[in-house]
This record gives sequence, structure tokens and C-alpha cells, in this order.
Amino acid sequence: MKATLRDQHGFTLIELLIALAVGSLVMGGIYGVLVQQRNAYARHQQMLEMRQNVRMGLDVMANDIRMAGFDPTGNAAAGIVTAQADLMRFTIDRNGSGTIGDAAFEDVAYRARSGSLRIQSVREKAGGFQAVVDTIQRLRFCYVLPSNDPRLPCVPQVPAGQLQNIRAVRLTLTARASHRDPQHAENDGYRTLERVATVQLRNVALTDEPGW
Repeated sequence: MKATLRDQHGFTLIELLIALAVGSLVMGGIYGVLVQQRNAYARHQQMLEMRQNVRMGLDVMANDIRMAGFDPTGNAAAGIVTAQADLMRFTIDRNGSGTIGDAAFEDVAYRARSGSLRIQSVREKAGGFQAVVDTIQRLRFCYVLPSNDPRLPCVPQVPAGQLQNIRAVRLTLTARASHRDPQHAENDGYRTLERVATVQLRNVALTDEPGW
């Protein structure tokens, strides 16, 4: 009796090569999706970090600037000391003693340098400016004065003789991502987020002045 030879089905070399090629395409597509998701997550984290830093920086500055000129006894001569585009200095009689400098942070300066929003208590100037919020790329002050010209809502610098006329301060704070994004071509690869806030000076005596 002759043995019957059965067909033994298998894969040819060409079929294996085709399967490998298809598998490589599928794996490449999956990897591309994962990379996109990873990049999207990183961008989301960067935006979240910048929003938090901007919000914190504006809140800290706004709370202090609103108190600029606080002088419950009328003897401390508290007010705006310096009003420049990149530096603002002001005094606050926080403890109501009638004297500036006998309590912490009664003589305050703000600026943004070395990538951070920094605050300094001038009375404690030996310690230098201390960082309040990191990864701040730019801080700009613009000062609102009584004016008849609506085209000039604020000015970047106020001379010493007009400091008492400042009614509000417009803050522009730009946060920078802590890491470069290779897909972001601008700003040397760093993404940024900018916010603007206007802070009313509560302790400035408002009068019926034109344009205000």
C-alpha cells in the first residue's frame, strides 16, 4: 500500500518578507502615534506650568502693588519710589508704625532678571533679590496717569515729580517653558505665555481729574 503524501502548508520566504514589512509599517505607525502623544503631553505640561507661574507671579505682585502707599498714620510718606519699565519700587507702612523700614517688606522692589521674577525688601538688601516665581522671561510695568489722550493708556516710565499721580499699574508678565520644544521654531525653542493685568492703587487719593 502506497503512503499518501499530504500537502504540508507553510510560509514561503516572500510571504515572510511581506509579513515583516507590514509589521514594520504597523509598528512604525504605532510608534509615531506614541511620539505625538508624548509631545502633546509635554506641551500640555509646559502650558500648565507657565499658566501657574504667570498666575502666581501676577497674584503676588498685585497684592503688594495694591498696598503701595499704605500709610495709616500719614507720617510714613509711603508711596511709589521708582516707576520704570523693568523695575518698580514702592513703600508700604505694613505695621502702621508711621515709619518705613521697621517691618519686613515695607520697602519693596520688583524686577525680572536671570529667568525669574524677583522681589527685594530694600531694607534687607544684603540678601539681594530673591526669586518668587521661576522661568519668567519678561516683566514690564506700564503706569496709568490721568490723561486726556486715550491713545496713551499708560506710560513705561514716570519721572520723580509725577510719581504721586500714578493711579494704576499695568503688568505684562511673560513666562517661559522650562524645557525646549524641538517643534517650536521661535524664541530659541522655548514656548512662552504672556498675561496682562491692571492693578488699581488703593491708597492713592483719587480726584475728579480730566480723563480719569
